[in-house]
Amino acid sequence: MSYQHDFRATGYPLRLYSGKDALENLPAEIKRLKSQKAFVVCGRSVSRKTKLVDRIQHILGPAYAGRYDEIDKDTTLVSVQAAAAAAREAGADLLIGVGAGSVIQGTRVVAILLAEQRPVDQLITQYPDNAPAISPKLLAPKLPIINVLTAATTAQNRAGSAVKDPARPNRMEFFDPKTRPSALFWDEEALLTAPPSLARTTGTSVLWRSIMNLGAARMAPLSEGDRLQAFRLARGALARMNDPLDAGARIEMCAAAFLQNRDPLAGDEGDAVYADVFRRITEAQPTLLGLGSALEALAGRATARSV
Repeated sequence: MSYQHDFRATGYPLRLYSGKDALENLPAEIKRLKSQKAFVVCGRSVSRKTKLVDRIQHILGPAYAGRYDEIDKDTTLVSVQAAAAAAREAGADLLIGVGAGSVIQGTRVVAILLAEQRPVDQLITQYPDNAPAISPKLLAPKLPIINVLTAATTAQNRAGSAVKDPARPNRMEFFDPKTRPSALFWDEEALLTAPPSLARTTGTSVLWRSIMNLGAARMAPLSEGDRLQAFRLARGALARMNDPLDAGARIEMCAAAFLQNRDPLAGDEGDAVYADVFRRITEAQPTLLGLGSALEALAGRATARSV
């Protein structure tokens, strides 16, 4: 393969805890981050249908400052504004996002709304006509964030978030590198709170992206190993997602998503191959079985091309 040599790679400080009882390390992280009031941001299901947030409250003890549990699946503006108001009232000095993509993105926006004293329209990416997008500089210090995953997502350690406002035709986009998490938790019990159907759906997205990455016409020298391993992990884990007790599969899918974010060319979608993969997948049957079959067929082609 001919590599692309023009690229930029950036690393960010992060502590990652994985496995059985990984959440028992929360107090040490809270202490390291000099927090005394950790506030949980999550959705209704994880808060009211599982014992996960209660477990976090027990582990944190007096450092637990409360929870907001109504972040919805679309990460709506009204829900993140309400979460920010609740965190402010609780005197939070640290945020813990507990969930998957929508909640993890929403927690970042909560940190922005708590810190930036400007109207929301001045905090989001702007798209002028016939000009490049403009992301405003959000300079105020942000509360540290810890993310506790319940399902695999590439949102786990990114800095951008999309929020839905029914009054607007397009999603609102927030970006602030200071909202990247200080710590990530892939706790076995936490990941097993998600039903297999959700784990399969999020896992399919991770596998899909891994195949798209392998099919790219261009690849940086630092990309190939991560892309191959992300594909191998996602392919193997997705086949085991029906088992509600297989925590290993869910951790491996989280690892695959994490590796995708480490790729120095992550987000580069200029290759026509990407569009071809997308077209082929969306032409498959609209069921998970049909999508899985399409992915398996594409997987063989992508692997053969990359090894």
